[in-house]
Amino acid sequence: MKDKIEQARNILKEYSQEHIIQLLEKCSGSKKEEIIDKILSIDFTELESLYEMAQKPLDIDISILEPVNALKKEKLSAETIASYYETGTEVILKNKFAVVTMAGGQGTRLRVKQSQRNA
Repeated sequence: MKDKIEQARNILKEYSQEHIIQLLEKCSGSKKEEIIDKILSIDFTELESLYEMAQKPLDIDISILEPVNALKKEKLSAETIASYYETGTEVILKNKFAVVTMAGGQGTRLRVKQSQRNA
């Protein structure tokens, strides 16, 4: 167990996560062992790479954006839904996808105040 603790500490120090060591020291028994095992299972190199990629500005041509027509799922056939699901999965696997945020109703889910809705 001491080797695992030392290995986890070294990893956390290498990736400037020393604050986790302080929290780890407050734990004991199986909880401490569970946290150490999780630390040792994390691919910090990949995590750091993903973080750095996320910081880069995106080069997106917004002139190609188009409005999306509304669809009501309950009016679609099972075959159509399956087709959309398959197409969506293929697009995601190719890293070519878009995100759409939609809202409707009175804005309660988006926490919009009544005064903002009437503006």
